[in-house]
Amino acid sequence: MKEIEKESPVKPSNLVRKVKASVQEKLRLADQYSHEIQANIKTNAEHFFHCLEMIPLEKQAEIKTSQELIEALNKVAREENKPLFFRQGETIDLKIAFYPQRVFKIVGIFSNVKEGWHLFGETFMEGKIIHLSGTNFFDNEPTVGSRFIPCEYFLEYTTASNRSG
Repeated sequence: MKEIEKESPVKPSNLVRKVKASVQEKLRLADQYSHEIQANIKTNAEHFFHCLEMIPLEKQAEIKTSQELIEALNKVAREENKPLFFRQGETIDLKIAFYPQRVFKIVGIFSNVKEGWHLFGETFMEGKIIHLSGTNFFDNEPTVGSRFIPCEYFLEYTTASNRSG
């Protein structure tokens, strides 16, 4: 007689499910991009899912904030010598849209943009903070893009980059 598999009563947290769904949606829509961008999206998604799958389901169920998710993903990435995901407080050197190459400090990472606007709306309107979606960085080559999770990043301009370009 065949044993019936029982579904685990432990489920990932709402945040983890939301972030996974964002990655899956990005993968679903990838065919509208060039082959190079499709490859970047796939590689970044594979990196994210690999790290996430290595986190025990019980731990995934306890993750409530973007920062907790990043710490759990980075623990796996560190153990496997893989690229790390950006954390709040870290500085990053980026060329973004119409901005010149600059160094930004990550001042907030949120699962939805409303949380960030609540805290940073005024400084955003003053031009001191910019908002980026981590999902968009899945389009970039893995050396850059794989370090983002699909959440909402609020960045503070710190200084011009030392890199030319």
